[in-house]
Amino acid sequence: MIKPNINEFNLRQISQNLFQLADRSPPVPEDYNLTEDQVEQVIHENQNRIVNKDWFFNILFFILLGILFIILPGNLKWLTFFGFFVLLLINFGIVEKLSELTETTEYKAAISYKEKLKAYNECLAEAVLNYENAIKNYNLWKKQQQIDFWYSLSGREIEKELNKIFRKQGYRTFLTKASSDKGIDIWLNKNDKKIIVQCKAHKKPIGPNVARDLYGTLIASKASEAFLISISGFTTGVYNFVKRKRIKLYTLNDIIAWIKIL
Repeated sequence: MIKPNINEFNLRQISQNLFQLADRSPPVPEDYNLTEDQVEQVIHENQNRIVNKDWFFNILFFILLGILFIILPGNLKWLTFFGFFVLLLINFGIVEKLSELTETTEYKAAISYKEKLKAYNECLAEAVLNYENAIKNYNLWKKQQQIDFWYSLSGREIEKELNKIFRKQGYRTFLTKASSDKGIDIWLNKNDKKIIVQCKAHKKPIGPNVARDLYGTLIASKASEAFLISISGFTTGVYNFVKRKRIKLYTLNDIIAWIKIL
């Protein structure tokens, strides 16, 4: 794994926690012949005009509706309800159209600036997130190559880390529950080949009893083979026992070697 380069994410770093897109500068109000204060002022004034127009036409709308109700004879007053919806649609249409017609050049420029700034910030946020995740993964990758990292983990944490490593190696994995693993910590499947994995986090090299138990589990599970992983290594008796058996032994050195080529 190569350390992520900020240029690969279309970013340039302005300060410790400040980034910009490398291929373009952020939009500024001056690009639209406006100042920052003018942007907010222009938008606020236009919104007030829309509200005022809306109030005017709402009052006119109800006056016309009242006149319609008065002039219609009793048996046709039901048409008032029909008129209500017609006038309502007309009212909305008039207000919207007048709002468009009365939009000033400054207002259109302010809205365009806001939209471009929003799009820029969304693109920047995504690029920064991707870059930070890449750095995080890289730092974890480097940390996983340290012996102390593995000795600081609990047995269950080691199982979870190994499960991630096997997944990156192309295996389909299943991490068993700690309370009911029946001697199997991880199931692996690749090219229709089933493999059982047992992980040991002992402080001293493990002896042949563990390998014997795993061999019995291998037979019972009908898996193709078994991986026995111990961060503290194995005694000579383990190596002797697994000869000509479908059990592969892996130590912390093997784990670190796997990580280096991921």
